[in-house]
Amino acid sequence: MVAFLLRYMMSFLSALWVEWLVMIQVYILAGYCALKELLFEATNQGIKKRLENEVRRSHALRSARNKRVFITGADGTIGREVVKKFLRYDFTVHALVGNRKKANELFASLNGSRMPLTLYEVDLADPNEVAKFARGFVGRCGELSVVVFCAGTMLAKPQVVDNVEHHMCVNAVSQALLLHLLKPLLAPDARVTFLSSSTAKVAYFSSSILQSDPLSYYIGPYQAYCFSKLVLSVYVEQLAQLGSYCYATVHPGVIPGTLYRHTNLFVKFVTYLILPFLLRRSSFSALLVVHTTLRDDLKNGSYYEDCVAERIGGRLSEEDRQTVFKAVQKQVEHWARLED
Repeated sequence: MVAFLLRYMMSFLSALWVEWLVMIQVYILAGYCALKELLFEATNQGIKKRLENEVRRSHALRSARNKRVFITGADGTIGREVVKKFLRYDFTVHALVGNRKKANELFASLNGSRMPLTLYEVDLADPNEVAKFARGFVGRCGELSVVVFCAGTMLAKPQVVDNVEHHMCVNAVSQALLLHLLKPLLAPDARVTFLSSSTAKVAYFSSSILQSDPLSYYIGPYQAYCFSKLVLSVYVEQLAQLGSYCYATVHPGVIPGTLYRHTNLFVKFVTYLILPFLLRRSSFSALLVVHTTLRDDLKNGSYYEDCVAERIGGRLSEEDRQTVFKAVQKQVEHWARLED
């Protein structure tokens, strides 16, 4: 009710004020989540060991015909830890990175070329490059039992790609495009997880925005990030209703990582020099991502936060949820037809 009233009041404000209110909510939510995550780990003694055991005992892990996983954002703070987790569980890993040289340095300590890890440099802001990569990859890779989309961007400069806002492109549509093109490789019982964010809960939206052109909507970087995560979570919820594969979105926690590289100097100072002593470690976030992906009681299409499932799309009407899904799917199908 409070969220509904706030959105209603925001509908009367200018774009600048909406962006400011979303920004304030983002930082309040970040503080709340950080405290909640500290309490979650403090009040659940042995949680890491329990989650590790549940992953190793999971039917999805033990019954996988081909332990092969595809991961995006593998050179990010959480993505690289997700890669390490799956390598530890004896998966062959195919990973997308934004900078292969940087990624090779990150993974250099893990037995080098002897690892079952292949890195691919792909720019998710370029749908032509994404489509070209995916078509070639399908022809040279075997069956995938798991796909984890870890890539993301936040507070990037205003930019539009084929009438799709930059955050929306990288965080949602390009990764949906990858999933669409990789489907010939997916095992019948494949698990597919997208990294979302609790900030999806503070994204401003209205039926008029969703019914017009949601993929190009932009009033500021904070709203753009939050809105892209909302659209992503709603898209995955609707995708799960089609009955193929097991889908989930997950908030991995508030982590002082590369996602905040576009913030101002004060936020960077706090994020990189102070908060690492207080916030959740990226290795535990990765464990939550892997646990969510492979858990036996996965609620298909749900958004997970600290192992608890929610429905982000419940804030939208059925008509608006369908509109979001169709908008993303239409753009995905358009980009899938792009020529090399």
